[in-house]
Parts: sequence; structure tokens; C-alpha cells
Amino acid sequence: DAWLEANLIPLDLVDLDIILGMDWLEKHHALVDYFQKEVTLRSPGQPKVTFRGERR
Repeated sequence: DAWLEANLIPLDLVDLDIILGMDWLEKHHALVDYFQKEVTLRSPGQPKVTFRGERR
């Protein structure tokens, strides 16, 4: 299990699940692969976590 802290603000947006800010992505050492639709987080002291989007 990994622990990732975030302050989320609900927005009424269509076709978006979440918007992550540059500061948050930097804090969690994010690698964004747009072609594979993956975001990998490598926070110090935490296991690596990869989120995969659906390919359309």
C-alpha cells in the first residue's frame, strides 16, 4: 500500500477524472507517459505506483 496525500476540490467537469497540479506531481516524482496513458509516482519512502488510463 502507498500513501499519497492530496487536497481535492470537486469540480463539475465532463470527461475528466482528476486534475493534478505541477507542485503535487513534482512532490511525488511523477513520470507522465502520454502515449501509454500512464502516470507513475515514485515518492521517496513509498512503493512505486502506476495509474493507467483507458486506451480509446
